[in-house]
Amino acid sequence: MYGCVLAFAFLFNLIVAMPEALASSEGGHGASAKTWMWVTINFSILIFVLVYFLKKPLSDYLAKRAELIQKSLEEAKLAREYSQKAFVEIEERLKLKDEEIKRIINTATEYGEREKAKLVIEAKSLTDKIKELTDKNIAYELKKAKDDLRREAASVIIEMSEIKIKSVITESHQHKLIDNSIDKLRQRN
Repeated sequence: MYGCVLAFAFLFNLIVAMPEALASSEGGHGASAKTWMWVTINFSILIFVLVYFLKKPLSDYLAKRAELIQKSLEEAKLAREYSQKAFVEIEERLKLKDEEIKRIINTATEYGEREKAKLVIEAKSLTDKIKELTDKNIAYELKKAKDDLRREAASVIIEMSEIKIKSVITESHQHKLIDNSIDKLRQRN
C-alpha cells in the first residue's frame, strides 16, 4: 500500500509541478529543477506521514463502516424475512377465520335443521295427542249421551208403562198382585 501511495504522490507532483519546472527552464521566471525536487520530496514526506498515521484509523473507520453496512443489510434481510413470515401467518389466520366462519355457519345450519325436525316431531306428537284426547272426549260424550238417552227412554217407558198399567189393571187385579207378591215373599223366608 505504501508503494501505491508513493507512486500516486510522485505522479501528482509530476503533473502539478512539471509545468512550473518547464516554465522556469525556458523563461527563467519560475522555480528551478532543484526547487521542483524539494517540493516533490516534501510532498512525498507529507503523503508518507499522512499514510503512516492515518492508515490504521482510516482502515478501522472503513472496516467499521463496511461492518455497519453489512450489519444493516443483514438486519434489513431479517426484517424482510420477519415481515414475510408475519404476512404468511396473517394470511393463514385469515384462511383459518374464513374456515371457522364457514364451520360456524354450517354448525348453525345443522342445529337449525335439527331443531326444525324436533319441532316437526313435537308438533306431530302434540297433534296426535290432541286427536287422541278429542277421540276420547267424543267417545265419552257419546257414551254419556247414550246413557242419558237410555235413562230418558227408560223413564219415558216407565211412565208410559205406568199409564198403560193403570189403565189396564183394575183394583181387583191390584189386590191379586199384592197377594201373590206376599205369598212369594213368605215362601222365601
